[in-house]
Amino acid sequence: MRAVRLFTSFLLFSFPTFAIGSAAAQAGPYSPKPPLSAWDSISGALGRASASHAVIDPVTQLAELTASDGGFNNFLGTSVAVAGNTVVVGPASDNGPFHGAAYVFVKPPTGWSNMTQTAELTASDGMSDDELGRSVSISVDGNTIVSGAPFHTNSDNSLGAVYVWVKPATGWTNATETAKLIASDGSQYSEYLGLSVSISADTVVVGAPGWGTQNVSGEGALYVYVKPQGGWVSATETARLTVAGAGAADDLGESLGISGSTIVGGAPGASATYVFVEPAGGWRTTSTPSAKLSATGIGGAVAINGNIVAAGSPNLTVGSNHEQGAAFIFVKPPSGWRSTSNFNAELTASNGMTGDQFGSSVTVAGQGDGVVSGAVGGNAAQGTAYLFLKPKNGWKTTSKFAAEFNASDGQSGYGFGSAVNTDGRMLVVGSPGWFGPFGDQQGSAYIFGR
Repeated sequence: MRAVRLFTSFLLFSFPTFAIGSAAAQAGPYSPKPPLSAWDSISGALGRASASHAVIDPVTQLAELTASDGGFNNFLGTSVAVAGNTVVVGPASDNGPFHGAAYVFVKPPTGWSNMTQTAELTASDGMSDDELGRSVSISVDGNTIVSGAPFHTNSDNSLGAVYVWVKPATGWTNATETAKLIASDGSQYSEYLGLSVSISADTVVVGAPGWGTQNVSGEGALYVYVKPQGGWVSATETARLTVAGAGAADDLGESLGISGSTIVGGAPGASATYVFVEPAGGWRTTSTPSAKLSATGIGGAVAINGNIVAAGSPNLTVGSNHEQGAAFIFVKPPSGWRSTSNFNAELTASNGMTGDQFGSSVTVAGQGDGVVSGAVGGNAAQGTAYLFLKPKNGWKTTSKFAAEFNASDGQSGYGFGSAVNTDGRMLVVGSPGWFGPFGDQQGSAYIFGR
């Protein structure tokens, strides 16, 4: 795997160099541009969302989320997830020197407003440099949260673990995990299990981009965990998904997504996203994906909902703009997923510029009727996020976006757009470089909605 430590270089997301000054951020009124009347006409149909990716009907910035115990280089906003009235935000560092945590924010009775966390979820065996919170996901009912700690050292000396928390009857509160998920074969490799995670119903999928064969790391793997009938308990995987003949630096699992019975995993070293469809008898170990989706530079960010896969290519040259970036859309054919390099649409921003890195993060809204993509270098290096709506005749290549989102207190180097997620009513955007009262790169997350 070519990039590991977000807190030192941000290379995982190919961030521009951070240049955060000491001046206080200047807050101001927020107005989305252009107006979102087009979104209103389809928001009802998009409300039938599944799994952890849904739709948004955004109008304004509702809240900025920060940590009550935030500090220098916490990078809150590295990962985000939302379900109903609950938002989960991961820092790469907190609770000691890079132990990490998952922060839970619950909507107050009076509505969303600037706030600190409701609960802080940690690992009972957390250690320095674990980076718990590097990835987070939440079930659609809001009752189960998972978070990866890709640098955690297990008893067998393997690297990486994923923690599961189940919501107590009285609501979210500070807690350690309900269960810990690890790899059965982890001791042989520096797997970085948990660099990416996603949950759908009773299934958790976890990326391990450092996994390899014959002592060659970096081919990458996806681990699948299915909840036992009695509930989540500490366990090893139900199945491992790999690609036969993968290269030593393909890094499958650097990004991933799950929607129903379909899992997608990004492999940036191969400029590919692999699709795995659950067999009739349930998930089982395989090295034969159902399909390989290819486009220049994809694999570092991927999302799926329904029949739509979106894959970001943040370093793509668009016209004469180096690293302007793009997002590619693949639509499932009527006959099912098959390998292809023929994408259905290439999305770019009409106001894009060199170094924007559009496609740094992606999420698919509804059943594929909207796509949101982060551009961490956009908006004068503050970072921005764009919403695209599916045309009436289906997805096609375009640079016309429906809305652009920016932070009310954004500054250069904040990394706004490094992570995005939606639930049908809200858009949550991470900004891990945000400069807060406790120091540089404290990090924050923003909620946009009605």
